[in-house]
Amino acid sequence: WGIMNSFIGLSQVEQATLNTVAPGIAEALIATAIGLFAAIPAVIAYNQLSKRA
Repeated sequence: WGIMNSFIGLSQVEQATLNTVAPGIAEALIATAIGLFAAIPAVIAYNQLSKRA
């Protein structure tokens, strides 16, 4: 959603600046970090359970 918000913000201004897109990109990076925080332990647990099976 962060990237989409950046594109919406860009469509409403005449000149693209870092201040226009930075909040949306930061939001997307935070969402990615949260996703990795959940996915990496899940993959490790899956691999451990697969080894036992």
